[in-house]
Amino acid sequence: MPSSTAVEASFPAEPMLAPDQESGEAEAKRDEKQKKERKEKKEKKEKKEKKEEKEKMEKMEKMDPTVTLHIYHLPSGWKYLNQAMEFWGCGAFHLGVEVYGKEYSFQASQHEFVDGIQPCKPKMCRGYIFERSLQLGPTMLEPKQVNDLINRMRKEYSARDYDLYTRNCCHFSKHLCKELGVDSVPPEFFALSEAARKAKGAVCAIDQSRKDVLGALSAWMLSPFQACCVSHADVSAEFEAETI
Repeated sequence: MPSSTAVEASFPAEPMLAPDQESGEAEAKRDEKQKKERKEKKEKKEKKEKKEEKEKMEKMEKMDPTVTLHIYHLPSGWKYLNQAMEFWGCGAFHLGVEVYGKEYSFQASQHEFVDGIQPCKPKMCRGYIFERSLQLGPTMLEPKQVNDLINRMRKEYSARDYDLYTRNCCHFSKHLCKELGVDSVPPEFFALSEAARKAKGAVCAIDQSRKDVLGALSAWMLSPFQACCVSHADVSAEFEAETI
């Protein structure tokens, strides 16, 4: 019967790993496992997002392609002021365009990276008071084409580029309706901003004229022997000739 020593000798002993080497291999296995888990998690998330996007597109395709303009009163008493100004065919309103179950509007912000085009549920634009809606006809664009259109327009309508007179929610709505191929925004929604733009231009022109007059007056006062009329000009010319 072979001795226990002989039996042990027939099986080579496993090589002993240095503590550092053993720790390194364990860490490598752990990293590999974590990497695999992250990959699986990412793939699962992407699969879920694709499924949700597909369901969203299928749902939107079943929706009515009619484009609707939603009109809101501004907060803080503008509702009653608009009712008074309606007699003159103008008012201060916020506009949003609904297409395939989602409403889009253009809003201002001082933050550089804030998106100017804000989506919301129809008739529920935050911060405004819903007043009425106008149907502008059906669009020929598919839901995906509408999404692509909105994404392109986001580059043109930064929140910081909002201008009360020349680039506001009414101008955005008009642009979007044109791209959708439906009726345009009625002109009365531009009446107040157009009047304000012209008034602003007139004020700027007056202000510039005032600056020009003050500049000319300052130059006249600082220059030697300036004349305020023809007769004084002759006198100052004679005075200059006598002093030479």
